[in-house]
Amino acid sequence: MDFSKIEKLFLFIFVALNLFLGYLLIGNIRSNIGVNSNLEMSIQDKLAKDQVKIDGAISDEHAQGYYLSAERYSFKSDTLDAVTTGQVLLENVKSKHYINDDHIESDIENLLEKEDVVYESKQYKALGIDIKKDNRDIIAHAGQSYKGIIIYDDFAQITFNIAKENGVFLLKSFNQTMLTNFKELREKQDLISENEALDILYDNNKLPVKSTIKNTLLAYTKIVDLNKQFVFVPVWYVTLSDSTRLEVNAINGAIITNDTI
Repeated sequence: MDFSKIEKLFLFIFVALNLFLGYLLIGNIRSNIGVNSNLEMSIQDKLAKDQVKIDGAISDEHAQGYYLSAERYSFKSDTLDAVTTGQVLLENVKSKHYINDDHIESDIENLLEKEDVVYESKQYKALGIDIKKDNRDIIAHAGQSYKGIIIYDDFAQITFNIAKENGVFLLKSFNQTMLTNFKELREKQDLISENEALDILYDNNKLPVKSTIKNTLLAYTKIVDLNKQFVFVPVWYVTLSDSTRLEVNAINGAIITNDTI
């Protein structure tokens, strides 16, 4: 038996194995350096690195919120002399309220300060605008809020119908729904910030390269529906320019899918 050949073979295997393990070790070190470097980057730097666009500053503010329950409100037939179908108030506005199409949302906010136009108006905040192609009709939205946070739900909103007449925009009518009997199911909690919500989405590869973040919104969303009784949790909504909507639970930081909350 040629022991020298066997010895050389073992030596070759030993060197090759060490080179292979050394290669793996260096790769892991580089990978860890890359991961740690990425973790140390701010969300602004991460977005810039992947050419993800967002307008304006990203907030670090931690709002406070709750697990919340509420019930649907049933309007009375004499509410603001409006027509009601139980949970929906249909109001045809008799007095003239002009809306400037250059600052629609601020005009809607001013309108919500006038309790003689909208029932319990100070519970609502302007939420968004839809302008029809002919630029003659505008739909403006407002959402009911609880302690400063919008409730994003069909049973807690106002839809304003605004039409153009003789060159000016007038509020013609609105549909209103409302929640009542709010109950805080747990102690108030510090919620994750907009910064942290975007960081969670980025680290989980939910923000595509070269995408554009159209807007973000902190709002209560419904997680339990028991006919007239609902349970809500605060959520960060992140909408991209292609209309993709991403959601992050603002209490525990979990990314919400169709199967989770």
